[in-house]
Amino acid sequence: MEIHELLTDFRTSGNKTFYIDYFLQNQKEIKDLVSIIVNEEKYPYPEYASWLLIHIQKANPSLVKPYQNQLSDVLLKSKNQSVLRNCCSVVQLMGKTDYREGELLLRFVDFVKSNENKVALQVHSLYCLIEYVKQYPELKEELKTLANLTVNERTAAYKVAVRNFLEAIRKI
Repeated sequence: MEIHELLTDFRTSGNKTFYIDYFLQNQKEIKDLVSIIVNEEKYPYPEYASWLLIHIQKANPSLVKPYQNQLSDVLLKSKNQSVLRNCCSVVQLMGKTDYREGELLLRFVDFVKSNENKVALQVHSLYCLIEYVKQYPELKEELKTLANLTVNERTAAYKVAVRNFLEAIRKI
């Protein structure tokens, strides 16, 4: 089945398990999902492709790991909030990489700072920043301040993420 047709069927069926299993069994087609995301194809393909990557990553991280740099590039250039959220989630699950490290750090900070971003993108960005604090403890105080900057005006999900972020970096 052609990848776009597969994503269209996924969109209408809602049978997440079937499609995740499909890609786990047809691993060579994961590159097609990544290509759709990287090439910023029209809605809904990048949104559904990136969502599937989260769940493929959770099921078998080694299948998505080869695409970490490409997904990092998407984080640096995309403006699509759904794709950014999903790619941020995948990158968070993979762990920090040295690839474009400084640019990604600044991008995660920007995601957290901007109230125009969706909460889930801000939350995943906070979790990505934990790895930076582990490697660069001198960032701890600045990132604590950033996380707490507008916490009182944010959603419950953001408040929980800040609490988890602060707990994770407390011992660093």
